[in-house]
Amino acid sequence: MTLSNNLYDSSSSPTWLWGTSSYNTILDWRTSGIETSAAWGDPVFINPGNGGTCDWTPNGGNGPQPCPNAYRIQAGSAALETGVAVADSGAVDYYQNPLTTPPSIGAFSGSVPIVTGVSVTCTEAHVSYSATDACQATVSGTGPYSSAVVWSASAGSISQSGLFTAPAASGVVTITATSSEDSTKLGTFAITVYNAAVNLQISATQLVYPGAANTSACITPASSISATGSIQIYDGASLLTTQSLQGNGCAYWYISPGLNAGTHSLSAFYSGDQNNPSGNSAPVLVTVNPVPVNLSASCWNSSYPYGANYQCTVNASSNAGAPQGSINYSYDGGVPVSVVLNSGSAQFSIVLPAVGSHTVIVSYPEQGNFAAASPQTETFNVTLAPVVVALTPSSWYSAAGTSITFQAAVTSWSAGAPNGTGVVSFYDGTTLLSAVSVNSSGQAAYTTAALAAGSHSISATYTEGIDYATGSATVNTTVAP
Repeated sequence: MTLSNNLYDSSSSPTWLWGTSSYNTILDWRTSGIETSAAWGDPVFINPGNGGTCDWTPNGGNGPQPCPNAYRIQAGSAALETGVAVADSGAVDYYQNPLTTPPSIGAFSGSVPIVTGVSVTCTEAHVSYSATDACQATVSGTGPYSSAVVWSASAGSISQSGLFTAPAASGVVTITATSSEDSTKLGTFAITVYNAAVNLQISATQLVYPGAANTSACITPASSISATGSIQIYDGASLLTTQSLQGNGCAYWYISPGLNAGTHSLSAFYSGDQNNPSGNSAPVLVTVNPVPVNLSASCWNSSYPYGANYQCTVNASSNAGAPQGSINYSYDGGVPVSVVLNSGSAQFSIVLPAVGSHTVIVSYPEQGNFAAASPQTETFNVTLAPVVVALTPSSWYSAAGTSITFQAAVTSWSAGAPNGTGVVSFYDGTTLLSAVSVNSSGQAAYTTAALAAGSHSISATYTEGIDYATGSATVNTTVAP
């Protein structure tokens, strides 16, 4: 007989008696082989030692009775899905959960509840002194996990139903909801508590860089006497300015220098006086949009023969001065190339574009305080480089059977001599004598001693040059009998 799927948990030294043998430690029992598929480790009970017993009622009631929750295992348990299948097991554990495959060791063999996260939301992100705010927690997980949480607040108070009561002091309060099932899983929410007597107003909250607007900060006095003291205006945690209150209890300021592009949380802190407490205003969100950028490109030129670079000058401008950063250009759909702007200008060259039609797209992506500009598209066409062929014989008058060399030189005013590209075909009238590839200097030579006596019209025709046009030249020579 062997045993299986039994869970033993003890901090003392139990003894197992089996036949005439005794086993005095869990390790001895585990290695005896009597318990099949034995596992060793922490079962990770929910609350070990506080669960009582499980009652079995095979002949009455509703079958297996629920075991106390204390003996449910949790994620990380050595017993989790390490058991063996048992015939006629009823397919459920003592908690009436369908058995996992493989089953777990012990009374619990259902899906282990695993809390994967907790998120918190509150109705308001900003509340005044002593005001209330309703918060809600959402628990996520797998298996039969609990959605219960424990609430806490770094200041003020919060009920276990999630109702927060703000303290009578300015600051940021952190609301925390901790999973009742797994204390390592929690969610937070920040609430800014402000003094309602401190009121910050901004003339516009949607700005364009450099973001500037009129601001006013006023104190509602606790009595008929106007507040005195000073106001500090902050952008988040950064102090922007300190202004003295005027006789009406207000301070005025025009934002300078302007705010950078982005979202800013502006608030006013009042220093307080003998009649009025200090405190922060509610924050005011200000959005500064990047300034629009104008982009223009001047390129040379729209059509030209092969042999020159294509050059462009790009200018970028805005109402906030020369844009910073770099422009990009893409040549014939290739990978964009960046060129740094210098006082809003950038130059680039495309080296020796091949013959054909080409497209260059110039762009300025959004960078810092400057918005993306509308792309500029430039098109140009490169034509074949014109060629001139010069043909020179080694002798204009020769005797039959004498060798004559015909030297052809190909040049181009736009691209120079073809560098080893193309062929010169030598003809006697319409009869092809030879086709010779040009060398790195654009030259080709043909030597023959087979010309018959008489006059000959010898021509050299240049063809097949990459990016070069065709050309030819003709000379007349006489061969004496």
